[in-house]
Amino acid sequence: MATTSSAPRPSARRLIETPARVLRPAAIGIALLANLAYVLVLTDVAGYDLRTPAVFGRPAQSILISVVIAASVVPALLGWGLLELLERFASRRATLIWVALTALVFVGGLPYNGAGVTTSDLLLLALMHLIVGAVVIPAFVITSLRMRCGDDIDPIDWCPDCTKDIHAAQAAARTAGSASALTPPTATPVARPRTAADPSDTRLLPDSRRRTRSASSSTSSRGSPANSPERRGPPHR
Repeated sequence: MATTSSAPRPSARRLIETPARVLRPAAIGIALLANLAYVLVLTDVAGYDLRTPAVFGRPAQSILISVVIAASVVPALLGWGLLELLERFASRRATLIWVALTALVFVGGLPYNGAGVTTSDLLLLALMHLIVGAVVIPAFVITSLRMRCGDDIDPIDWCPDCTKDIHAAQAAARTAGSASALTPPTATPVARPRTAADPSDTRLLPDSRRRTRSASSSTSSRGSPANSPERRGPPHR
């Protein structure tokens, strides 16, 4: 039975391990280049006259390169700044809050209607927003989740590698704790300093030898010539 590995592919691993200060600007640049290529192919190659709706009293006109650059870069930079603020002041839920706000702004910013443009123009302009969101939002979410997984908080399941590592570490800690609780503590022998033993000291001898030594000592003390009455001299007067 074949087993499937949950490890990401090398390309995905390199994308995840890219620093945030590199991946986020790169995502904004890629989104800008993709939108420029999209507009150039649409207008120059396909010959379609893409028009922007009338805003602020300005009539509808053909799309300009400056409008494409502003529409691609400015929202991404604003989203980046908002994410940095959330990571600084609300690090526990920064990614979740940012995704919710980004979804609201993204859906609300789509061109639903406009004066002087057709439905095809609105759909093609909405596709520009989709290109920026498809490139910028995943890059920002990946970098934000990777930064959060380095903290001592529970990660969201969107970060499988960090979740797997933290769960493995927690399981190892629980296993080590249960093993130490089941294993009785072993007494460490204390080395006593060796001293010159006194022959009359019977505290270090076994009980049998201690009784024998005590009995022999009492017998010798009773039968010693110095304590015998026959050996005593006359009392001094």
